[in-house]
Amino acid sequence: MIVDACGQVVYSVTNALTIQWPRPLVWIGSPTNIWDIANTVNWSNTAAGTMTAFNQGDDVVLDDRAQSTSVLLASPYISPNTITFNASGTMGIGSLPGISPAGNIYGPNTRLIVNGVTPYSRLVISNDNSFGGGTIINDGWVTILRNGSVGSGTITLAGSGASILEVQPTGGTYIGIPGINVTADSTLQFNGSGAYACVIVGPITGLPGKKLTISK
Repeated sequence: MIVDACGQVVYSVTNALTIQWPRPLVWIGSPTNIWDIANTVNWSNTAAGTMTAFNQGDDVVLDDRAQSTSVLLASPYISPNTITFNASGTMGIGSLPGISPAGNIYGPNTRLIVNGVTPYSRLVISNDNSFGGGTIINDGWVTILRNGSVGSGTITLAGSGASILEVQPTGGTYIGIPGINVTADSTLQFNGSGAYACVIVGPITGLPGKKLTISK
């Protein structure tokens, strides 16, 4: 605020800070299957009952309401609070082709939760991501095609014994799996093609008596 010699305000600026809590959004994927930031209106805000664009920090759900089961990331800095997968079939997340840098799920605390609502619930991730909040697989099936598909956080294999982490790279690909925490009998499955390398770079931990089956 600036005051003149007579005590009159001649210039004033008011700054307002708006804090927005994470909104519950459900992926519809129509009219386009591009996931961008504050632009494309292809999400349903379940609390407000309206269609909306994604904002950073929202809680997002991928389920059977999707009109497109392919989600294409259009920014290298897409940062939801959580991503929860509840679909009964297969859905895919990948980068929008032709963009540089590539689409990426980002954020030190962003977490992926995959729920196996049916034996066919499968999430295929075909791009590199850098989120750090970890991945929880509750009887679901997660297929990773790239080194950073599930970011840098620990992968927790939970549920009732039907969780599958599938590594499916193409020849010449290196896959580094973050630490694995086994809290239910689960499977680590290798189905890649050609020659590839896969290393579990973090610790393997778990609950006593729980089994991790490694298969190819």
